[in-house]
Amino acid sequence: MTEPVTQSRASDAFRVYFAMKAGYSLQTLPVPDDPRGTLTEVPALRVAVLRYSGRWTDKNYEEHLAELGATFAAAGITTRGELILARYNAPYVLPFLRRNEAWLVLD
Repeated sequence: MTEPVTQSRASDAFRVYFAMKAGYSLQTLPVPDDPRGTLTEVPALRVAVLRYSGRWTDKNYEEHLAELGATFAAAGITTRGELILARYNAPYVLPFLRRNEAWLVLD
């Protein structure tokens, strides 16, 4: 498994990204079997991160989005786009041991 696996809202669905380790290129990665999957090089981003543990629920998503948003609003920092969720563990890892992060892209 690559890590992190990131996810963000895109219209009425979610967009999921799998990070590939250094040394791979778009030409050396295997082509996805599912036509909905695409290989795309994503430019570097500058993000602010809030690390937390726990379950992957909408409630956790909303709580961490609100916490990050309030912190940035108070500091006068602007962000763009939706919250990006980064997950570092497999689903069978106990929730209190999971490493999760909430990312907001900085302007």
